[in-house]
Amino acid sequence: MIIHSLLFAAAFAAKAKMLVVLENERQKNEYATVLNQLNEKFETYYKLADDADLHLVKYGKNLYQNAIIMAPSTEEFGGDVKTKTFVDFTQNGGNLMVFASSNIGDAIRELGAEFGIEYDETGTKVMSHQLYDFERDALNHDHSRFQLKASESFLGGSQPIVGPAGYAGLLIDNAVAMKIDKKNTLAFPIVKCNSYCYSWFPNEPITEYPMAVGRDITLVAGIQLRNNARIAFFSSMSMFSNKLIRQKFITYWNNDKNEHAREQNSVNKFSMHVFGWATNNSGTFRIAGFKHNLVDKENQRNDFYYINEEIEVTAIVQEHVEDNWEPASLLFENLWLDFHRLDPFVRMQFENQGGGKFTAKFKVPDTYGVFNFIVWQTKLGHTYLEHKEQITVRPPRHDMYERFIASAYPYYFSSFSMMLGVTLMSFAILYHRDVSPAKKNN
Repeated sequence: MIIHSLLFAAAFAAKAKMLVVLENERQKNEYATVLNQLNEKFETYYKLADDADLHLVKYGKNLYQNAIIMAPSTEEFGGDVKTKTFVDFTQNGGNLMVFASSNIGDAIRELGAEFGIEYDETGTKVMSHQLYDFERDALNHDHSRFQLKASESFLGGSQPIVGPAGYAGLLIDNAVAMKIDKKNTLAFPIVKCNSYCYSWFPNEPITEYPMAVGRDITLVAGIQLRNNARIAFFSSMSMFSNKLIRQKFITYWNNDKNEHAREQNSVNKFSMHVFGWATNNSGTFRIAGFKHNLVDKENQRNDFYYINEEIEVTAIVQEHVEDNWEPASLLFENLWLDFHRLDPFVRMQFENQGGGKFTAKFKVPDTYGVFNFIVWQTKLGHTYLEHKEQITVRPPRHDMYERFIASAYPYYFSSFSMMLGVTLMSFAILYHRDVSPAKKNN
């Protein structure tokens, strides 16, 4: 595991490769703000969705570390790229971001289904009649550009994904409703709609219950696989366009005050943090060191342990920050230790000592066998951590037991009383003589 972490660190030394799949060449200008931010951090390659030379995996290996699909209405990908290609890409460790819109095509719909993401019908939009963008709706009257109050309840409360607090509002535009399959335990919502939202065809009467309403609508979903590959699904690509990202304020109607109000637009901040998480540039940790030894400083034996001995376990955890590996901060928690033999005999949380050092002390169970130290963490938004190391637990040697055990004094007394009784009985038998009948008559 530690060797794997060192290889992982070497991969960060150079710029990671990123493939950006576009629907048309115009998108390079329409989304220049976001794409320029990505160009600074990655070695970026651009391909059209229907390009005959489109490839993600070759000879079983990924050609890129990250892929962004910005082609929501695509019906079929070019080259040798199929829906399963993206599954293979992520299983090989690649990170994936997928953007959709109300005019979603079959290619994106099928791709979402592979990862447990269900989209509403093509042509439907997520709308809100409560906090819609007043300036935009004066032209369209469909309430499909609306504001979400970017509170913790909407953003899931995970700082590694959305960054520190300070959000005002998120401007959502031309979004298609998403739902996460409950069977996919690795998927989670990053942004959910508020109770005023619903999904339907704009400017048409509702004839049946929509696929999703209110908090059931997911706008941004995240998935982290067991191999730490990350996937993000966005229901709206328009919200990351130059026009919306550069819009500093959102104008909406405040029903409480019965007047127009303005809210700061936080989409730019949101995109920077979520893109950083989805490309493994935030919330990324590794176990850089691990050791265990007896608490008794005079005896540093650690190749095996006897039952009931006190041992101390130390783990060194590092965080990837700005292309460097730094010691994990004091805010890092939820690092756990299992002492495992078929089932955990001991499970406890490490104590953060600062400087990336975590320690845990416990007594070896009163049973011997082959055990595993397992260090693990599964916090939302953080890298899955797991480190295993095997150790043997032995029974005490014959000369390690106590000479006299206080609780055994009744048994000691019974043993000595038995010996005394046997001695007296033997003395009586040996020296007792019966009187002969002749002597009795006399």
